[in-house]
Formats: sequence, structure tokens, C-alpha cells
Amino acid sequence: GAALATVGAAAAALGKLPSFGGSADQSSRVNGNAIGTEAAPEIIDVTIPYDAASRLAFESYPENDGVDYVQFKMLYESQMVAEVKAKVQERKVKEMQLVLDELEKDAAEIRFQMDELFRPKTTVDEEKVMNESGSVTSVDLSIDYDAAAKLAYEASGKSMEFETFRERYVEETVAMVSAKKAERDASN
Repeated sequence: GAALATVGAAAAALGKLPSFGGSADQSSRVNGNAIGTEAAPEIIDVTIPYDAASRLAFESYPENDGVDYVQFKMLYESQMVAEVKAKVQERKVKEMQLVLDELEKDAAEIRFQMDELFRPKTTVDEEKVMNESGSVTSVDLSIDYDAAAKLAYEASGKSMEFETFRERYVEETVAMVSAKKAERDASN
């Protein structure tokens, strides 16, 4: 406390800072020499009135003579509340836009993955492909007549000879297709 009072008094004597602490009758000394007496600190009111903003706005109008301040204050506060509400809603809209943007990016990524899923893994141009040496080779793209029967036979567990299975498969398939055609013709 005494050291702070001494430094404060020295600074005050030099005119650079207000004095700090101490009593009015206490003199400060630097190297044994009296500098002066300390003054009691001055109390400064730094409170801000609630309506300071509206008062400043009211006073900023050049021709405010004859205008009722109470009515102006009410309108001013209503305007400020509306502006704050608008800013809150604007922020909410921006937040929702960010969410929407993220969802759209997710949907685009899923669409891309679906496209990739259904994209042919290899492409064949005019039944020609490149072999390992880089030259173009012809490729047989024909499908065996019994391919469907062979697939069904593989899935059946091969409980009988393929020829017997194939004959039964062809008979059942022809009967199924004929029945469906008859249903379609009957409904038309």
C-alpha cells in the first residue's frame, strides 16, 4: 500500500497519472524529499442509462423539436426488437442452409455411389478388346442357348442329369411364359 501510494504520488506530481490511495494529509517522499500530499480519489459515475441508445438516436435527428420522446422511444425500442428478431431468424436460416447443403452433398454422394454400382465394370467396343500385348482382339459375346437352364441346374443342387433337368426346365418355362401371355391377352 505505501509503495503504491508513493509511486502514485510521484506520478501525480509529474502530471502523468492521478494519485492512488493514501490519505489527504499523508505526504509522499522520494529519496527523503516530500513530493506533495495525496488527494482523495474522485468518484466518477460510469453508469449508462437504460434508454441511452434511444436517447442518442433521438438527439441525432436534426429537427426533433416538438417530437414526443416517449413516443419515439417506444417506436425505437419496437424497431430494435424487430431487428434483433430478424437477425435471429436470419441466423437460423443460415444454419438450416448449412444443414441442407450437407444433406444435398450426402444425397449427391449416394447418387454417385448408386451410379457406380450400376456402371458396367468393363466396356466392350464392337466386340473388340485389347489383349495383354496391347493389340485388339475379337471377343465372342454370344450367349449359350442353354445358359438359363445351366444357371438353374447349378442352383438346383444337381440331383439329376443335366439333359433330363434341361428338358423339364424348358417345358416348365414354356408353360409359365404361355400362361403369362394368356393372362396379358385376356386383360387387354
